[in-house]
Formats: sequence, C-alpha cells, structure tokens
Amino acid sequence: KVIYVGADRYCAARFGFDDKAFYDEFAGPASGTMMPVNPTKTDEDEKWMSKLASHSHVIVVSAAGELVGDSLSRGSDLGDALDTPMVRAIRMAAMTLGTHELSGCKVYASTQPDVFSHCACLWARISELFYAEP
Repeated sequence: KVIYVGADRYCAARFGFDDKAFYDEFAGPASGTMMPVNPTKTDEDEKWMSKLASHSHVIVVSAAGELVGDSLSRGSDLGDALDTPMVRAIRMAAMTLGTHELSGCKVYASTQPDVFSHCACLWARISELFYAEP
C-alpha cells in the first residue's frame, strides 16, 4: 500500500513541490525497507538516550557524533501548531548544519513520535530514529 502525505505525486509535481525522495520513503525502495525506527541501540546510542531530560525531549545528533538539535532550546513561541519537540529539534539541526538534508543524523526521543513528527524525520532524511520504549 502506498501512502502519500498532503498531496499525490501528480498534484505535487503540478504545483512544483514534488520531492521524489520523500515519497519514495513511503513507497519504499526495492528492498521494501524504510528508515530504521528503534533499531538495536549501541553504547553510543544509549549514551544519547540517557541525556533525554523530560517526557517531551528530543535531540538530533550529526553523523560526526555532535549534538546539533535540541527541543529544549526554545526560540520565541509564536503559537505554531506545527512546533512539536521533534520538529523543533530537526529545525535547529537544519539551521546548525546549514541544510535541510540531514542524512547521517540520528534522532533520539523520550516518547514515540506522532505521525507528523515521523514524517518530519522522513522529509529531513534522518538516518535513524530512536525513542524510549513505552
């Protein structure tokens, strides 16, 4: 089953915002795999998970092992309905690294992400997503 978020490929391409790689994440490559969610944690992953301070804390770690996004670092609160902790951390990572393409980065979250936040990980091409077991 193929899932499209927001618009199908035809409408997205018609209005100029089709991102084939984004939709391919949902459709899956030939192997049928997607971004690993809660893969087996290494000692390094456990170290980052232990740094999560609250129920809604999310951090993004670069491929080089540096903290590049933290949901506890708040800017001004503009009442943005899309400003979830995971989206906030991903936005910060994108600004820190100077790109929206965050492949190689890992996201660590204290709770299982909602669908919108998971889609944000896919859109940013996050390599791995870890969250604390419920």
